[in-house]
Amino acid sequence: ILKKEIARTFNLKHKNIICGNGSDDILSIIAQTFSTENDEVICSEYGFTYYPIIAKAAGCKVIISKSEKLGVSCSNIIKSISNKTKIIFIANPNNPTGTIIFKDELCDFLTKVPENIIVVLDGAYSEFITNRKYTDGINLINKFKNLIITRTFSKVFALAGLRLGWGYANQKIIELLERVRGPFNVNSIAQS
Repeated sequence: ILKKEIARTFNLKHKNIICGNGSDDILSIIAQTFSTENDEVICSEYGFTYYPIIAKAAGCKVIISKSEKLGVSCSNIIKSISNKTKIIFIANPNNPTGTIIFKDELCDFLTKVPENIIVVLDGAYSEFITNRKYTDGINLINKFKNLIITRTFSKVFALAGLRLGWGYANQKIIELLERVRGPFNVNSIAQS
């Protein structure tokens, strides 16, 4: 029911949604699903501190991409990609600096990332951005099959204590994530 309500509210396909015990649960599931020991995961300098933690928990080597003016540098991330890279984590807007990657730069970046690398666009604060040059990335899912969007009810909906987040990606990615997700990761009170 929760997936169908999210789909209805945000005009999405319910089969392309995964729900979690906060968006950090989904981020962790992504690391578990798409990386193995000794793989590389790219995180931005001055990015969300949880990304390196979950990458290391999955046995991965964390590659820190240099920021520019406290913001995510898409060009530095591209330069950091190697044949061991499996996942790129980006918060947009960036947490904690609040910098933004706008749609044109994001699309240009996504076209340069090899399709075998998962790009996670964490939109925990996306509802706060009203600039028309910004995209939360949901409208890019059909074009970029390696893109996963994560969202949370903790920020704009002020429901942090209920621990509820969701992700959106193509159906094939969601099916893989659902195989790894714990069977009871979202409690019934949060779902209600």
